[in-house]
Amino acid sequence: VELVLRTIQHGDRDQQQAPGAEMQRTLTEASAKIDKEVGIKEQIREHFANSFQLTETQINTLIISSATTISENLETLEHALQQENYAEVTKTAHTIKGTLLNLGLNELAGKALELESAGRAGGRECEALNRELKDALGSLLG
Repeated sequence: VELVLRTIQHGDRDQQQAPGAEMQRTLTEASAKIDKEVGIKEQIREHFANSFQLTETQINTLIISSATTISENLETLEHALQQENYAEVTKTAHTIKGTLLNLGLNELAGKALELESAGRAGGRECEALNRELKDALGSLLG
C-alpha cells in the first residue's frame, strides 16, 4: 500500500516529466506487487466474499476444493507433458484456466491460457509455462 501511495505522490510531483504510459506502467507494477504480497488465498477470499457474499466456512471449503482440483490437474498436465500429448495439455490447461477464472485469479488464468495456446501449437513453450504456473500457484497448493 505504501508503494502505491508513494508512486501516486511521486507521479503527482513529476507529472510533467513522466509520460502517461510510464505512470500507468508504474502503477500497474505497484498493484501487481501488492497482489503478490496479499497472497492468492486472500485474493480468492475477497473475490468470493464480494462477488457471492459467501461465509468464511463456504469460502474455506471452496479454496480447499479448488486447490485439490488444480493440484490434480497439474499432475495430469505434468503426465501429458512427459508423454508429449499436447491435446491433453491443451484440454487440461483449459480446465485450469476455467478454475482460476472462477476463483477470480484472472492474471493466472491468462498464464493458463498461454499454456493452452502453446499446447495447441505443438508445445514448444509448454514446459516453461507449466513451471511458471506451478510457481505462481505455490502458495495456494502448498
